[in-house]
Amino acid sequence: MINDLTSSVIESAIKVHKNLGPGLLENSYKECLAYELITKGMQVAKEKPVPLVFEEVKLECGYRLDLLVNNELIIDRLLNYYYGVSLSLSKTNNLTCNHISTSSM
Repeated sequence: MINDLTSSVIESAIKVHKNLGPGLLENSYKECLAYELITKGMQVAKEKPVPLVFEEVKLECGYRLDLLVNNELIIDRLLNYYYGVSLSLSKTNNLTCNHISTSSM
């Protein structure tokens, strides 16, 4: 169930942030969160390419998701280029702030 997945990811993100504290580079939090999620048995894709679709042509423009969990949940710091991503649920997680916050797309 997606709510269970979301809750588990948020719980893991909070754990990572509490252990590392604020002020590190985003990649530090991302790698630790990916490790934590994988140890919980989740599938995690890091830096997954997201093509831009223009006139029905997929163009690789360098957009990448920070993390894609179980092919259902996006964890990233930006929303701007995800409007064309077709997933059952997309949420973002700001991993580099002093607190963990989430917002729905």
